[in-house]
Amino acid sequence: MNSPLMSVREVGKYLGYSGKTAGRSSIFAHLKHKRLRKVKIRGRTFVTKDSADALILENIV
Repeated sequence: MNSPLMSVREVGKYLGYSGKTAGRSSIFAHLKHKRLRKVKIRGRTFVTKDSADALILENIV
């Protein structure tokens, strides 16, 4: 089953970022500019899969 929420690391890999940090600074920049939607659960930040898919469809990544 695919989860509707992904961790920052998972969304980095999903969007094609590589390396040790998996594009964390880029992910947080997308969150700051509201291109990705976040959900906070017990202090952890998750990103909705729908917003990541929309970013891919808009060719922003």
